[in-house]
Amino acid sequence: MQMIIQASRVSLIYSTVFIPIHDFVSRRCWRFDLHPVHLGGSSVIVSLLCAILDHIRMGAGASATNVADAMERGASKEDVIKYFEEHPGGKRTSREWFFAAIDEDVTAHAMSFCKPGDAKCFPPGVACAMVTVSAGEDGKPVANALTGCGGIRQGNNEANKCLNNDLWHLGSDGKAMTAMLCAILVDKGMISWDFTVKDCEDVLTNETDSKYFPVTLKQLLSHTGGFDGGGGSAWDLAWEEHNANAHNPREQRHVCLSSLLKSPPVAEPGTVHVYSNWGYTMAGHMLEHKLDKSFEDLLYIHLLVPLGISKFGFGMPVGENNPWGHGEQSGWEPKDPAHAGSDNPTAITPAGRMHMGLDDWARFAAVTLSAKLANEVLGLTEETYNDMYKPVASDYSTAGWIVVQRPWAKGNALTHTGSNTLNSCIGWLVPGGFSREDTPLGNASVGFLVCTNSGNSDLLDQIVSPMIMKAQEAE
Repeated sequence: MQMIIQASRVSLIYSTVFIPIHDFVSRRCWRFDLHPVHLGGSSVIVSLLCAILDHIRMGAGASATNVADAMERGASKEDVIKYFEEHPGGKRTSREWFFAAIDEDVTAHAMSFCKPGDAKCFPPGVACAMVTVSAGEDGKPVANALTGCGGIRQGNNEANKCLNNDLWHLGSDGKAMTAMLCAILVDKGMISWDFTVKDCEDVLTNETDSKYFPVTLKQLLSHTGGFDGGGGSAWDLAWEEHNANAHNPREQRHVCLSSLLKSPPVAEPGTVHVYSNWGYTMAGHMLEHKLDKSFEDLLYIHLLVPLGISKFGFGMPVGENNPWGHGEQSGWEPKDPAHAGSDNPTAITPAGRMHMGLDDWARFAAVTLSAKLANEVLGLTEETYNDMYKPVASDYSTAGWIVVQRPWAKGNALTHTGSNTLNSCIGWLVPGGFSREDTPLGNASVGFLVCTNSGNSDLLDQIVSPMIMKAQEAE
């Protein structure tokens, strides 16, 4: 534990001052599926450093609306440095609540599964993390993450090794972030769980099937809204919009959903579980319609900034210095993220097109594991936190997670796999901790995260299961 604390404090200045200066610019570019090299010019960089100046002027308690309004204003490099010095660990609390360290055992475990030349059977690159949340000396929850990675970023380049600050594509594991964002906004009174498709008037036309009208935000987040899973004409339209209207994700969602709602639901809304990317896309667009901000901005303002997440974006991260995907569509060769088809269409970002560093994904996992931590860091009330994980009409899926019972877990376990067919990842979270209390972790909440740059998601269980078993070994 002491090693984790010391290592984290040494890296705090670097991770919260210098990295955010670069990554903040990149985030604003990625918001539009652009990359900084496409823009060029110091004046562009200054204009993209958004929201920071208003945060400084208004303090940590600044309203999200004002911050969003400030996103078109500039901020100097000095302003950025000052802000991150004053708000080192998130934006609601100055307490150091998250500590991450590279662990030799976790690194060795990740490396043991990597093998170049056969991305279908062996992932070229792997990153793993074990996350725990337990009470600190002052009784407040503290999160610790042990991380490690191995292998290579591109299967045909053995010299380009994966590093611990690489960005990994999370696929549908981003759905849990969309659900958490919805819960935060519900708690703030900015939208309700009962907000319906009918309330989202901008996607309604004379041809909209009225069976969608009563579908609620909460139903969409539990895949019980009757929405089509994906594919078909709406998916084709999403690609058309992706290519023709790349810089306006919100408008892409408007066009695609307006078309989708003309077809009847695939199931009676509110009755059965039908896994749906379009359902989560609809949930994200409900937020856009109600709050008149893009989903990408809302996610950034209300979730990622408060968590202190500094390395993230949408779509595949561009450039050779991050893992490239490998899948059937690429012949299991590395797929250049700059080329078409390296990720899903922009419209479905609320269903999972996020990428971020493994340690930042661990931050999100930590607040998912602990209601107290979610309250302190995100302002989420315990009531809303608990309500978020109550299934609507199924005990199978809720808030971006699959709810399961395992003999080694105390209470429910949450799990979900994410994949864009070229990359895959998995999360296992146990808020109640292990059922055995003679493990080294005691009664801590615990989670396990694995990311790979192979689209073969069947490999994930082979990587994560030994991690779960080893963590339970008695001292």
